[in-house]
Amino acid sequence: METAEPSTKSATKPRRNSTLSNSFTTTPTTLPYDTISYKRSTSSVVPTLLSVVGCHAVFGKPLGDVSFLMEYMDWCSLETQLKTRGALSESKNADVASNVTKGLHYLHSKKIVHRDIKPANLLMNSRMEVKIADVGVSKIVGPTMEYTVCNSFVGTCAYLSPERFERDRYGYAGDIWSLGVTLMQLYMGHFPLLPAGKKPDWATLMCAVCFGELPGLPENVSHEFRSCCLQRDSSKIWTASQLLTHHFLCQHPISDS
Repeated sequence: METAEPSTKSATKPRRNSTLSNSFTTTPTTLPYDTISYKRSTSSVVPTLLSVVGCHAVFGKPLGDVSFLMEYMDWCSLETQLKTRGALSESKNADVASNVTKGLHYLHSKKIVHRDIKPANLLMNSRMEVKIADVGVSKIVGPTMEYTVCNSFVGTCAYLSPERFERDRYGYAGDIWSLGVTLMQLYMGHFPLLPAGKKPDWATLMCAVCFGELPGLPENVSHEFRSCCLQRDSSKIWTASQLLTHHFLCQHPISDS
């Protein structure tokens, strides 16, 4: 697995009483690695990768508070990018799809289900690299499970896969579904499963996700890639490894800009 060079410029993200804060610090925290006291764990600390925001260390604090020493992403989230600059082109969407799929492939290979893939949790830096962030709600699953199962209900409702509304058992496929919804949103400029501007509630979201028709897209958009991600039968959803071989990603190599 290719990794990026580590940097001493990092961002800190607190976790208080098991509830994560909603945003990273906007200013970098420069910390000398030879003078900090921190604890590493090979099962929970994520290295600095080209597609996942690195977690360099985890700090325990009094009263059970925990802080993460994260790689600093100096631009914005894709949610902010969408609000300020509008929808992405097909080629830029492919860039995002490639980076996020690579990140999910890494996490899933480590038996980690992210559980909250959405534009707000995909961060950009000034080099226009897109990386998966906010692994604080991720689940590390047992290595012996043939079908990975999680039993807790977490994540943002709008991006939950159908099986997560129907029961508490879900696995890697839920991340891929969330990726599919995210990519459609980045292309259309608004949440794709409801009319533009409509404020969703729980019942409306459940009906849209579990029973509603997926919106149509222009002919030049890869319907096939979308259908590989958005299947209501989770057993038919492609794995991250399979998606990396899809011609949609191969035909749109990641740009340098």
